[in-house]
Amino acid sequence: MGADVTVNYRTTPDWDAAVLDATDGLGADLIVETVGGANFPRSVNAAAIDGTIFVIGFVAGMEVSMPVLPVMTKKRA
Repeated sequence: MGADVTVNYRTTPDWDAAVLDATDGLGADLIVETVGGANFPRSVNAAAIDGTIFVIGFVAGMEVSMPVLPVMTKKRA
């Protein structure tokens, strides 16, 4: 389906770190977010600059609470 790396959030709780490791710290161009809720900040962390987070589910809820600074400081080097 075109994915170079897939990570299961249940078997790898720190899946965002695993994505960063797999991409040499660059992050993923596309994150398919199916969990929502408290998992969403991990999607932001794992996404590449100019990456896309595609939300298709809310297993853990539709409300997100996270610091905005990580979003604001993620920039092209």
